[in-house]
Amino acid sequence: MVALIEGLALRKPRLSVAAIHQRITAVAEGKGWPVPSYDSVYSIIRALDPAMVTLAQDGPAAYWDRFELIHRPRTIASNALCQADHALLDTMILDANGKPEAPSHCRTEQ
Repeated sequence: MVALIEGLALRKPRLSVAAIHQRITAVAEGKGWPVPSYDSVYSIIRALDPAMVTLAQDGPAAYWDRFELIHRPRTIASNALCQADHALLDTMILDANGKPEAPSHCRTEQ
């Protein structure tokens, strides 16, 4: 019964909890099973992993946007993609008197 509820909750288009409960009630009555309460159906649906629900309902692109921690480009062959960060960092060093100053290669000429 739990697997059936989860399966209905992951179907596309998205069904409301009430619609899922109605379908589960019909199945349970048809098979002679005890009918679960609305609260039981609701708690099973709420316990589903949000990432799995997003993947099932909205597709892989929405899943990547919401749940992937970093962007990992996919390539066909090794070494097909190279990335580097060339951002300049503000660097200060201490001179002989203990005062901070920019290194000579970082100073802007005026």
